[in-house]
Amino acid sequence: MSSGPQNESLAEDLDGNTFKKVLVVGKTGAGKSSLCNVIAGEAHDSDLFHISASVQTSGSTTFRSVSLNGNDKNTHITLIDTEGYKDPERDLACISDLVTELRTKYDYVNLFVIAISGQEPCLDGSLIGLIKIFEGMFGAEFWSRAVIVFTRLRMDSASIKSREQLGKQNDAELAEKYITSLQEKFNYKDKLDYLILDSCRDTSDHEEEKAFQKELGALHKKVENAPPLYTDVEKLLSEMEQQINKEQQMNKVDKEQSKKELDELVRKCSRLEVDLKKKDEELKKWDPILKKLREEEEKRGKNTCLLFKLLRKGITAAKRTFKSLTPYIIVSGHRASSSVSPQR
Repeated sequence: MSSGPQNESLAEDLDGNTFKKVLVVGKTGAGKSSLCNVIAGEAHDSDLFHISASVQTSGSTTFRSVSLNGNDKNTHITLIDTEGYKDPERDLACISDLVTELRTKYDYVNLFVIAISGQEPCLDGSLIGLIKIFEGMFGAEFWSRAVIVFTRLRMDSASIKSREQLGKQNDAELAEKYITSLQEKFNYKDKLDYLILDSCRDTSDHEEEKAFQKELGALHKKVENAPPLYTDVEKLLSEMEQQINKEQQMNKVDKEQSKKELDELVRKCSRLEVDLKKKDEELKKWDPILKKLREEEEKRGKNTCLLFKLLRKGITAAKRTFKSLTPYIIVSGHRASSSVSPQR
């Protein structure tokens, strides 16, 4: 991390400033200025970001160009602290001033840090109104550049255990509950990242410092990987046009590849159609043969049926004849047996 003097020596000119720009917003008391100080490598109560400090201010914003990593110019960023919102009568004016300054003083923003006090994580009307304005200015891309940072949560094991006992939920559950309510409010279904950064941590506590450095490292990566969102409409349109042209080129390549695949599929279908026609012609040749076989089968069926009928009639007639002759056979047999004398 860089020291105070190193940060103070950096140029404060926004014109031509190509540094990454990080905008920090949040409710009064959420610890925005303290968060800005520790992001810049300073103590949480440093005057680098403080309302009464003699730093450059721009109405409702305070900005400083700072380094995330010592004197490495590749890690210089413009860190923008904003006036907190709390008073409903003044919040609308503050938000209006902030929007005006974003359009006139800052040509783009890379990352939006929304600071939420972990001790009272409420989704109030002022934050909702501010996010709606950001959505209107930057479109859906705003969400991909936003990160929720929960502050004022001590990360030593005793504090974590105490919060779980009192709140009946752990920090992850608390954060997910807040994130879910935010997503539902704005109908945003993609993943929304969050971090837990306690600016007022005890730097001598190994657990707290380890947890802090881990989350701070994650924030640094987000800053480094965040492309700009332009506040100027013309620049925004220019960037969109470049993106559209890039996508059109990619679509052109994909279209050519798709056309080749489609042509190959059409050729396969044509070959299959020819094969089916040949098979159909071959099957048609069997139609006369099958017809003749059916006719012969039907003829044999009729002859067999006639034969059975004749046999049935013959058997019936034979039964009748046998039945009519039975009395005579019995009488004749009786007479014959009476005419024979027994031999002595």
